[in-house]
Amino acid sequence: MNRLYEYLSRAAGAGGITPGEELEIKVDLAVAHDGSGPAVVDRALEMGLGGVFDPRKVLFFFDHCIPAPSVKARENHLKILQFCKQRGIKVYHHGEGVIHQVILEEHRLAPGSILVGADGHVATAGAYGVIAFSVTPVQFVEVMRSGVHRVRVPEVVEVEIGGEIRPPTTGRDVAIHLLGTFGQQELKGKAVVLRGSAIEKASFDDRLAIANLMAETGAVTCLVACEGPLGEAHHTYKFDAGEIPPSVLLPPAPVAGEHAGSPSRETGPVAVPLTDVAGTPVTQVIIGACSAGRLSDLKVVADILRGRRVADGVTCVVIPGSKKIANEADRLGISAAIRNSGAILVNPGCGTCYGAHQGVLASGDVAVSTTTKNAPGRMGDPGAAVYLASPVTAAWAAVRGALAVE
Repeated sequence: MNRLYEYLSRAAGAGGITPGEELEIKVDLAVAHDGSGPAVVDRALEMGLGGVFDPRKVLFFFDHCIPAPSVKARENHLKILQFCKQRGIKVYHHGEGVIHQVILEEHRLAPGSILVGADGHVATAGAYGVIAFSVTPVQFVEVMRSGVHRVRVPEVVEVEIGGEIRPPTTGRDVAIHLLGTFGQQELKGKAVVLRGSAIEKASFDDRLAIANLMAETGAVTCLVACEGPLGEAHHTYKFDAGEIPPSVLLPPAPVAGEHAGSPSRETGPVAVPLTDVAGTPVTQVIIGACSAGRLSDLKVVADILRGRRVADGVTCVVIPGSKKIANEADRLGISAAIRNSGAILVNPGCGTCYGAHQGVLASGDVAVSTTTKNAPGRMGDPGAAVYLASPVTAAWAAVRGALAVE
């Protein structure tokens, strides 16, 4: 039995498990945010949910629309707050930060724990050994009620990354390369385990960045396994980190017209070396959020921006992952370096990635972003084009006014 199955078996109280088997696993933490929260609350009220299985193990976060960019968003906040107050559920609603970063800082679970979230990127927690599952709002209400998640045991796929991640390549570049290689079908419904010398040597923040973007492959969960043997996997893919260059994910074709060099939406995600698109002019740069808003990310961005200016005609938005990160960036002078370059440092949150506020895109915008999705309309008008990249690539694009190799 491999390690992931051992964790699932333990959570189910079962002696052994097989692929395709349906399990009921005990949940150690259940989380939702103000993006999914309104639908969760509506469903819970429809069901007449009076309480939750353990208020200490259910959390809500305001990170998608904080502060509220619309009347409706504020109405949703008030609805969630009232619901949670009546049931003793803690809500992070004072700008503490992005759900995944705050969980890491305030509620970090032990390896093998089960995390369930009404969010698409809870698999980020796989970087520290947690088995995390994304669920719909309807499924989340059942988890809140019972403390149990019903799951069909997935096949386990091992992604072995050998060598070492060497600058200028970053963990985010590795994640983009993997997404471009696998697309959104090859790993769909499977559990991914990341292993290999490059993963073992990688920084914790690089591991977080890779696990975060693996959710976009359609995998049901992602586990980083750095210590000890994994056990048998159903399939193994091998990569050499030393052969992965700084990379970008091309934008799908915008609805309002084709963008030069971009694939059709039917082809799935396409990753290319940065050199292939160098010179492409950009109008907006977004750095941060759940995938790249950690202190190490802000530091490397500040090092690039310090003493330089954001190019004319470019808006650069930088988003710390949490209040704690923002405070430390202030203390180290990172925030000042970012602001003094002409970049705009905003409060921690997901508003830009979500297309809610703090930097939405218009038709004709060409953006470089460190966020998780670039589907047409995700970050604003469907006619905008979004390249997904690393914080290093994004920061140089902000300075040069175009995708650039430095």
